[in-house]
Amino acid sequence: MTTEQKVYQLLINHSNTYLSGEEISNQLGLSRTAIWKAINNLKDKGYEILSKPRFGYQLVDNGKLDENFIHKWMKSNFALTLLDTVDSTNTQAKLLAAADKPQVIIANEQTAGYGRYRRDFSSPKNDGIYMSILLSNQPDETLNPGLLTTATAMAIYYAIQECFHISPQIKWVNDILINNKKICGILTEGVADLESGYISRIVVGIGINYTTPLSDFPQDIQDKVGSLRELASKHHVSRNHFIASILNHFSVLYQDYQAGAFMDEYRKASIVIGKEVTIQQASKTITGTVATINNDGNLILTDGQIFTSGEVTKIRY
Repeated sequence: MTTEQKVYQLLINHSNTYLSGEEISNQLGLSRTAIWKAINNLKDKGYEILSKPRFGYQLVDNGKLDENFIHKWMKSNFALTLLDTVDSTNTQAKLLAAADKPQVIIANEQTAGYGRYRRDFSSPKNDGIYMSILLSNQPDETLNPGLLTTATAMAIYYAIQECFHISPQIKWVNDILINNKKICGILTEGVADLESGYISRIVVGIGINYTTPLSDFPQDIQDKVGSLRELASKHHVSRNHFIASILNHFSVLYQDYQAGAFMDEYRKASIVIGKEVTIQQASKTITGTVATINNDGNLILTDGQIFTSGEVTKIRY
């Protein structure tokens, strides 16, 4: 372990307080000059380290993606892979599909992020949360991708409640909204085993406009998208903290997501129940009024039509 790594590890282990240069020197057996150089190197790499006379140094979670800060808040046992720039975290997760344990791929930027129907998903650097959860699926398990997507939406819903003390809206099946603006999308994909044909791995992709300013989005979608920027600033919640909160709630919900115990709260958060909507399903366009969303996550219209998949493209208020 390098001097820089030793200093960083000590600071993150004591990130709630200041450590004096003397304390660092005594604990690590390093000279004050070596410590000063290491701290400046860390600052050059984007870490925020406060310096206070007679108190010392304190490492601050300034939003730079950091596995150690995520683990500080995280109660679940997911393995984490943090990357600076990738094409897509879902694509990267599929490349790791042979992994034996659940893991999470998190990127600071996506150059080819995508959502449903392979639509481009704007993924500017340093501001968003782009992550994919890779899960195994046993041959004797019944996969309900719609309900898994719904459970993921609720994990993000609970994280927003926990961190920002507000309740967002949910547009069936995979969009999280605040003030009718989309701040998050979810995409669940399966990876098939070539020999047996069954879905052996599941990838749950999550894209969140976290501290993203609206000016970073393409002009044609700026009136439709929102961001958690103001809430994150007001409540001093970093990306690392919020990622951990999502994973904590997801790990609890995933254990028995197929029971759909969270569906009552999902329905309360739904922005489409009771509304006349337009649904796009493949090449078909259907208009009707939403009666409810059942415990399997399916959308039901008042005329009895049931949708296990599709996209609500318009809501009439």
